[in-house]
Amino acid sequence: MEAVQDIRSYLEKALIQKHSDWLWSFDLSSQKAHISDKLIIQKYLEFGSQSEWNMLKKAFQIDQIKNIWISNLALGGLYESKQEKIAKSFFNIKNPSLYLERKRKAHLKNELARSY
Repeated sequence: MEAVQDIRSYLEKALIQKHSDWLWSFDLSSQKAHISDKLIIQKYLEFGSQSEWNMLKKAFQIDQIKNIWISNLALGGLYESKQEKIAKSFFNIKNPSLYLERKRKAHLKNELARSY
């Protein structure tokens, strides 16, 4: 079994190699270019394949993936079918559309309460 750090390093290097145009603010010429766990998780959730998702599950804790997914992707409503696929694949959510709807309503309610 591959070490967690090896998988994370592989994902980071692959992200840099494939998508350097997204990472324009990073000094990618350095061998020590470092991308945050948050960015790695977010980009692979958005654009990764099933095999890359499997690597994410091995490299990061499910709670960390879920927090990043909810706060950065799920609440926005983009890629609805992909959000539902993530909900099923990562978190075994039985009714993803209902789950996402509840999360979005709760978030909106919290944001509105904070603004008053």
